[in-house]
This record gives sequence, C-alpha cells and structure tokens, in this order.
Amino acid sequence: MQSNNYWSSSENNANNAWNFNADNGNWNNDNKDNDNLVRSCLAYWVITCMRSDKPRVRLFLLFIYPPTPTTMAQSEDLPIFKASYDLLEQLTDLSKDLPKFFRYSIGQRMVDLCLDLLGNIYRANMKRDKAEPLTDLLIDYRQLLLLLRVCYKQKALSTGRYAELVKLLDSIGRQATGWKNKVVNS
Repeated sequence: MQSNNYWSSSENNANNAWNFNADNGNWNNDNKDNDNLVRSCLAYWVITCMRSDKPRVRLFLLFIYPPTPTTMAQSEDLPIFKASYDLLEQLTDLSKDLPKFFRYSIGQRMVDLCLDLLGNIYRANMKRDKAEPLTDLLIDYRQLLLLLRVCYKQKALSTGRYAELVKLLDSIGRQATGWKNKVVNS
C-alpha cells in the first residue's frame, strides 16, 4: 500500500523535511522515517492546493518540487561508441594496407569520417536536442559506407575485410537509426 505522506525536497537538515499528509491536507515539519515515501508529485499537490483556501501553501508547493535527476551514460560506455571505436581501429589498420592513391585520399577520408562519427556520438549524448547530431551521425555513416563500397569495387579491399567492416558499420547504422527514432518519437 502506498503512503499518503509526501516529503518535500526542502530539507531543514538530514533528518527533517516538510511533510504533506494527503489524507488531512496538513503540513508538518517532522522527522522522516522509512514508512513515508519521498515523492515529487507536483500535479497532485497543485490539485490539492487548488482545493485549499490557503494561498501561502499554494506558493510553497511550487517551490518544493525537486528536479528529477537524470543520469547520462558516459559516451565511452555506449555500445554505438564501442562499435565506432572498433571501426576506427580497423580503418586505421586498413588505410596502412591500401595502395598509395587510396591511402591518402579515400583511406584518410574514411578515418576522418569515423572520427566525426565518434564526435557526433559525444554531441548526441551531451545535448538535450539530439536530433541534429544524430542526423549528422547518419550522414557520416552513409558516406563511410559509400567509400568502403568504392574501395571494394576498385579491388583495394578484400571481400572478407569488406564484409567485416560492413557488418560493423551496419551495427552502427542500426543503433544510430534506433536512437534517432527514439528521440524523434519521444
């Protein structure tokens, strides 16, 4: 059974906080205990205050609403970051083995695009508006896929190596698309 007492975030010290009892509408400044749940129910409080004839309580309730903590995953811990970093390592090794013309043009461009992928993952993880960096990430992904295809068609890349890189890129593309769809739909 859920408790009808709600604690505010405006604590006097470690043991005391303002307590709102929903059953009788009273405010108390007493000790917190384990029987009462810490809540941030602004909607419930505002509705209760609208029924109250105490305007002072109404104002106080608006100030005690605690912000909901949001924890952001470190970029390095994201699966898409790990896959992109693996791709960067493989592309760096690959660019060493490419013929001279491909190494300094397409090989360098692929490494730069992969670094841009990682940068866009950082940006998307840090920003509130994630749509723009995720769109940039998907554009970089498409360019990388195109450059890999060119290397393969020009026989600068073996079939096995190409398959390995495309599989890794496909994983990155699926994760980025899923992340973007989640952001757009929420």
